[in-house]
Amino acid sequence: MNQNMLLVIVAIVGLAAGAGGTYPATSGPDVYSQALTKAELIAAISADPSLCAVPMVEMLSEEQALAAFRKAHAASYGIETTCRDP
Repeated sequence: MNQNMLLVIVAIVGLAAGAGGTYPATSGPDVYSQALTKAELIAAISADPSLCAVPMVEMLSEEQALAAFRKAHAASYGIETTCRDP
């Protein structure tokens, strides 16, 4: 066979193989997830409240909050504080 003809045949086979390999790689997307409606979301959270856990916040008493504020304020100015009863 002529060398040029052989090159043309090899090029055509290579293009066909490349096009054939590209088709499965670029096939349509598969849908694996979907958006939930508000009703579905509410039903899921109602069934299992741990899906939407609310963090617990510790509430300080007025005295504890004032003591913490004074301690932080004193620390920012480098003042040593001691606990004294008024």
